[in-house]
Amino acid sequence: MNAQPTALTAWRAPRADALRLLRDDSSLQIDDLDSPLVGLGEISAVLWRRYLRHNPANPRWPDRDRLVLTPGRHTSSLQSPLQSGGLVDAFGAALAEVLLAAEFNRPGYAIVDHRTYAILDEGLRERTASVAAAVAGAAGLHRLIAFYDVGVRSDVEPREDAPGSFEARGWNVLRDINGLDAACVEAALSSAHGCEERPTLICYSTSAPLPEERNAARGCAFGIPGALRTAWDGRARGRELEQSWRERFHEYGRVYPRLAVEFAARINAERSPGWQRSVDELIACLAKDGGTVESIARAAQDAMRAASH
Repeated sequence: MNAQPTALTAWRAPRADALRLLRDDSSLQIDDLDSPLVGLGEISAVLWRRYLRHNPANPRWPDRDRLVLTPGRHTSSLQSPLQSGGLVDAFGAALAEVLLAAEFNRPGYAIVDHRTYAILDEGLRERTASVAAAVAGAAGLHRLIAFYDVGVRSDVEPREDAPGSFEARGWNVLRDINGLDAACVEAALSSAHGCEERPTLICYSTSAPLPEERNAARGCAFGIPGALRTAWDGRARGRELEQSWRERFHEYGRVYPRLAVEFAARINAERSPGWQRSVDELIACLAKDGGTVESIARAAQDAMRAASH
């Protein structure tokens, strides 16, 4: 997917460069400037400043967007992670959003209205990830959007055809995204938001630092100007987003008091008596060799239903 250069690219560039410098500094500490996290500057700039709805001052705001990272590889992409995990965690968050929205939203009162984003560097080699991707595709979890770096190569084993694997499991796959072009990333995210039938995998690539760039960076002391720190500060926007939601929820509670009480109990993880039994059945279903996507999906829905009553 190609996008024409716009003012967006120039606007994001200083923010992306600042984030990249911070990550370079982090990578220098472990002597790993080849890390894939170095190439996430533009993606992070576009995602954080235009799409991700969150409040840094309150990471437990119920209707915040969820961001899931692959363990160990991209953790320094965030100053304050909202979530940490892999594709399975992202699937769980997206499934919970859909089920909660179906149960609690009412016309004019979309109190559950968030998305789940994931930055992945693993594909579907693990069975749990493969099952999660298949169920997400079958269930049409369109509010799940994942980024996958197709440029990462392993010296240990060949790179799998992750885009094809996700496509075969019913995902909307966007290929050939230039991860260093903010306008291209913006276009991909806009397209993903417009897909209302399937989850989306955004397959991006970036270029690794050249050897001379890596050598030049070693030993450097990085610093970020105050103006850029201010530009990355999302607290004011986050407060506005959360306050707007809380005002809607207050009105929702006036019109639907019983549902508001039940929603609060659910968010506070007050579980029903049948919850553990249903979870045990879900685990048993996942452990069965040859378990079908349909049977696993039914078990997951039963577990979620038990948690809601």
